Amino acid sequence: MYTSFKIENFRGFDHLELDDLARINLIAGKNNVGKTSLLEAIFINTGHFNYEVLRRKRSNGKNPSQLSSASLFHNLEVKKHLTIDSCIDGATGREVEISYYENINDLSDDEHFERLTKPFLAAIDFDGVELNQWRILKFLYSDGKKISAGFAIELLIFSMVNIDIEPFNIVFVASSGITSPKVSNAELYSALLLEDITANQTRLVEALRILEPRLDSITILTLGDSNVIHGQIGNQLMPLNAMGEGVERVTEMILAIGKAQNGILLIDEIENGLHYSVLEEVWKVIAKAARDFNVQIFATTHSLETIRAAHQAFSESDTYDFRYHRLDRRKSGQITASSYDQETMQAAVEMDFEIRG
Repeated sequence: MYTSFKIENFRGFDHLELDDLARINLIAGKNNVGKTSLLEAIFINTGHFNYEVLRRKRSNGKNPSQLSSASLFHNLEVKKHLTIDSCIDGATGREVEISYYENINDLSDDEHFERLTKPFLAAIDFDGVELNQWRILKFLYSDGKKISAGFAIELLIFSMVNIDIEPFNIVFVASSGITSPKVSNAELYSALLLEDITANQTRLVEALRILEPRLDSITILTLGDSNVIHGQIGNQLMPLNAMGEGVERVTEMILAIGKAQNGILLIDEIENGLHYSVLEEVWKVIAKAARDFNVQIFATTHSLETIRAAHQAFSESDTYDFRYHRLDRRKSGQITASSYDQETMQAAVEMDFEIRG
């Protein structure tokens, strides 16, 4: 698992260090303080050369091509190094360096870029625009022993070379649904049933009973060309997405944990669709699933109820494998992170401190 991160010149972060990471990490702070950007930095560090996911998320699916490569860099300072470094289990982790180039000619002496084949570039349809007019990003990954490099033209990923670093298993759940990779809940559920039909069906049913106590079982029905998860209540079968936003959100998170087995799960605005009264029980289910599937979770929130519910749920657990991290913007503009362990969280709750930032 990740134990720390150091970020330089990325998005709103000039410099940020995040330490004392746990299995479950909840991140909060005021608007525009970098909560989602932190999830993006983690996504990049895992080694998945798929910036398409991030540009699609940033644009909410609308005109992603309008996003500039330079927007990755703090204050658009493209001449400074952009780095995202991590420690894993307290040891050296993965280092990522991202460099910006105005056009393809600036990479003529780059050993990694030269390994790309001319026929591949020639096969790309650039809609009449000369290749040397496109701005380019270079992603360089290192784990201390091996190096991998990849390139993007205006955030259009087109090649990965010298692939020696194994990407971590990762799933990104945005506030509007799973974005990495885009699969249906029915597909995720089917995959989990193939691994362990009894245990994984029980996990999901128990989780959903927090919101719908009458639920007897769940099954997949084929409707036209689609497979849809249905829940049985008495003698009636009903699509889960018809039971309310909360049921759909919990389903999505539990299935995402299963898909991220032995890897990382990123959840943006975890409280979306959930009533404050069920948050503590939802946290307990998430914690158990994360341990069962050996998943490390990073989630963001705006909700004080969500933060307190998480602390209470983990306090009642045998293991307090939870950390709360608050992002704050100083008067200088610098964004810093403060991490709260169990003792600090308990004191803050008892004294009714405002801990959201």
